[in-house]
Amino acid sequence: MVPGRRDVRPEQQARTKVPAGREGGPCPPCSAAPDRNPLRRPSDRLESAALALLVIVFLAAAPFAALATAYGDPQAQARWTAHNGKLVTGEIFVPLDTTVGSTQQLWTTANGQPSTPPLEDSQVTGQAYFDEGFAVFALAILLTITGLITRWTLDKHRMTAWDTEWRTAGPHWTTRA
Repeated sequence: MVPGRRDVRPEQQARTKVPAGREGGPCPPCSAAPDRNPLRRPSDRLESAALALLVIVFLAAAPFAALATAYGDPQAQARWTAHNGKLVTGEIFVPLDTTVGSTQQLWTTANGQPSTPPLEDSQVTGQAYFDEGFAVFALAILLTITGLITRWTLDKHRMTAWDTEWRTAGPHWTTRA
């Protein structure tokens, strides 16, 4: 006798029959599914496919989300003198702690219109890293919510199908006195 192996007696062997169609391998319904699991429902396969699709979308879209970012500051009404001496009134970007009547340095174009000051290298780098990280985080949250909604919808469908199947099969399995 081999350890871990259960010997079959000849009389037991005669009673054991292999169902038709199963002699050479897995059952036909099992071979149709890529994972060969006959208990896996179509909704389970759909859920796996949806999750895989969300991961692929995240990996493909994360770099684009990181690049497609914008920023802005609060604006205030201001007056300034253009290069040609003309008095100009308009909206300018100001820091949050600016008080009314304070003087601000303003960069303008050649015709006196407000322009943004040139950023220092460290500001550009820091802003880019923050914007890219936030965009990727926002994309991850969006895809996670999409996945959760998909899973909730599929679970609701599965429970409805299970309830219908149980109503059909349940009376055959249970007896009520």
